[in-house]
Amino acid sequence: MKRSSKRWPRPRNASTRCRPKSYLVQLTRHQLTEPQSELVPLLMHCTNDAERIADHTEIILQLTERLTKTDKKISEAGRKDLKKMWEVLNDQQKNVIAALGSDNPETLKFALKDQRKISKMADKFESNHIDRLRKGNCLMANGIIFIEMLGELEKIGAHLENIAERTPEIQKHYIEL
Repeated sequence: MKRSSKRWPRPRNASTRCRPKSYLVQLTRHQLTEPQSELVPLLMHCTNDAERIADHTEIILQLTERLTKTDKKISEAGRKDLKKMWEVLNDQQKNVIAALGSDNPETLKFALKDQRKISKMADKFESNHIDRLRKGNCLMANGIIFIEMLGELEKIGAHLENIAERTPEIQKHYIEL
C-alpha cells in the first residue's frame, strides 16, 4: 500500500500530550486523509477501553483497601484463583500489545483465546467459591469482595478483547498511512 505524505497534526499544548483522547478529538478538527479519518474513531474506542481498564483497576484497589481496613482476608484458595486469573490477564495484555504491533493473525488469536479462558475461569472460580461458602471455608463478607474482584478482572479482559478485535482494522490503516 502507498504511504500518505500527509503528516498527523501535532498537539497544541503539553497538557494534550498526556491525554490521548483530547488529542484525537483535536485531530478531528483538522483535514485528514481518508485512512487517517477512519483510524481516529478506532483509536478513540481503544483509548476508551484503556481508560475503562484503569477504572476497573482502581475498583480492584479499593476492594483490596476494604479488605485491609476491615482486617478481612480472602481464603487461600480464593487468592490462588485470583492469581491464576491475573496471570492469564497479564498474558492477554501482552498478546494484545503484540497484536497491535504485528501483522501476524496468530498473535490476535492468542489475545482473543485468552478472553474466552478468562470468562471460563471466572465462572469456575465463582462456582468454587460458592462451594467454599457452603462448606464454611470462607466468610460471606469476604466472599462478596472476592466475587466483585472476579467481575472486575473479567471486565478488564473484555476491554482488552475489544482492543484486540479492532486490531486488524487498525493494522490495515497503519499500512495505508
